[in-house]
Parts: sequence; structure tokens; C-alpha cells
Amino acid sequence: MRTNRVFKIINPFQSETSKHVISSYIAIGHLNVYIRDKRNNLDVARKSLLLAHENYVDTLILPYMQPYGPILDNNISKSTLRKKYGLSLTSGYLASLSIIAKNYGVNVLLMSTIEKAGSKIYVTAFLIPGIIGEPIEKYRKIVLSDREKIIGFNKGKTIKKFRCRNIYYSIVLDDEILYPELAKLNLYLGTDILFVGIAPDYPVKNYMSIIKSLALMTRSKIVLVGGIYYYENKLSYIVPTIILDQRGNVLFKYISDEQALIMLPTQYLIRENKKIDQETMFIYTLYSRLFRHKKRGVRIGSGKGYTYKIE
Repeated sequence: MRTNRVFKIINPFQSETSKHVISSYIAIGHLNVYIRDKRNNLDVARKSLLLAHENYVDTLILPYMQPYGPILDNNISKSTLRKKYGLSLTSGYLASLSIIAKNYGVNVLLMSTIEKAGSKIYVTAFLIPGIIGEPIEKYRKIVLSDREKIIGFNKGKTIKKFRCRNIYYSIVLDDEILYPELAKLNLYLGTDILFVGIAPDYPVKNYMSIIKSLALMTRSKIVLVGGIYYYENKLSYIVPTIILDQRGNVLFKYISDEQALIMLPTQYLIRENKKIDQETMFIYTLYSRLFRHKKRGVRIGSGKGYTYKIE
């Protein structure tokens, strides 16, 4: 572990990688998030992207709800969320982040944010490429929490995997950890590792036990993406950054109010056992049969990688 400016650089696999040439990294940004302070959050993203560039990072993952922090409450309306906090592909925040990412040649994943699309709003993860000419990719949350349903969020309809060099990864947000079928379908489509985002102000009950069980059930590594959340310069929440192995054992845990980039060599994230069990095959086959003859249904394979669309 070493300190660089106001960030620590931590490689949990340092002892394993010291004798090997590492071609690329995914970095978890365990970073400050200032609630309702877009300007400060963009500055944190800019500084962390520069540091990621200097440390040969391919993809930087930012904390849950990084642009504005967790701002959902019982008193906020859908129209207010859409107008004040909703982001689209043409929004200034995404445009600025895209310019910074391309300047440094680092892909950046917004773990989740509020997306506006016409009159609809979604909880969305955006992958902003660091290469000129590459399109922004996104995953819209499929399983909504009760408060998201009450506010009027729309649910996503496509299971999505993202690519980083030689590995594929998928996003699991909040209540989606309660539905292992989603994770298994991602793995069926070739995902190597799952990244989990949890709302710091309204976390799923017993989420750590559930994530451990999910790792064991899916036989895949899982990373809980953490962050440090401030409101009016006062520390409000800390979500730990945790890496689990295929058996649900904790390989690494970082719970601190010091900002850090957690460096994950992509070659150590490849899922070794990609054999699909009969239960996952049954789930996949069932969905295929249910929706095969409908206009809205299953779609596999489009553009980069694969998607599994259930509408």
C-alpha cells in the first residue's frame, strides 16, 4: 500500500502479482461522495481518473450514486428527481466525465445514478469509455426497492455485461442481490465477476450475509463497491469495499474514511470454473420458452458482448 496525494493505492493481490507482468487493472474508487454537491463530486472523479491513468488502470469504478450521492427520501417527487438530478447522455456531468475519461484514456463506470429518458427515470449504471469513438454503455436496474417503486422509477429490462480487456463483469444493485437468478443469468452469458452497489442510507437488511451466500451459490468472486459519504462536510456514511472469493470468504476489506484506489489485476478476476449448473440452465431455458413467441421477449447477442432482455 502506498499514498499518492490524498489517495491511497492498495493492491490486495500484491504478493501474488509481484512476480508476474500485469497487463491491466480494474480500480475500485473508495472515494468521497458529497451529497447534493455535483461540482465537488466531479472534482473527485477528475483527480481519481488522473491517478488511475498514472497507475495503468483500464477501468475505474466510482461509488454508488456518485454524481449526487443518495438523495432519495419520502418527500422527493419523481418530477423533482427528473428535473434536478436526472442525467441523460447529453447531461453536463456525463459530458464532462466523458471528456476527462478520454483525456486520460481510462474507462469509468458510474456504479449507479438517476437516469432520465423522456418522462421516465431509471437507476442506471453508465460505462463511459476512455477511447474516442466508443459509445457509452448502460445497465438499468431491473429489481426496484419499495421506495423506488413509490417514487415512480421505471425498471430496466436487459441483463447486461461489460467488458474490460479479457474479462466480463456485471452490476448488481441493492435488492437485486435478493434474486440469485439474475446473477446466475449473468454468469450464464459469460460474466466473470459481479460488482455490487448498496445504498448507504437505506441498505438491504443483512446485505453482507446475502452477498456471501450469493458468491457461494454462483461460485464467482463478488466485489462490494464502497464509498465515503458526506453531507454539508460532515461524515454521514461509510460503505466498506469488500472482495469475496467463490466460497463467500472475505479476501479483502477496506472500511475507512481515507480515500483509496483498490487495484484489481484483471487476470486474477477471471472465473475459473465456468461450468453452468442444471438450475441455471433451467432458468435460462424457462425464460427463453416463456418469451420466445412474444414481440417483447428474450434477446441474446447484440453489438458488444451479449444482452438478455426480458420485457
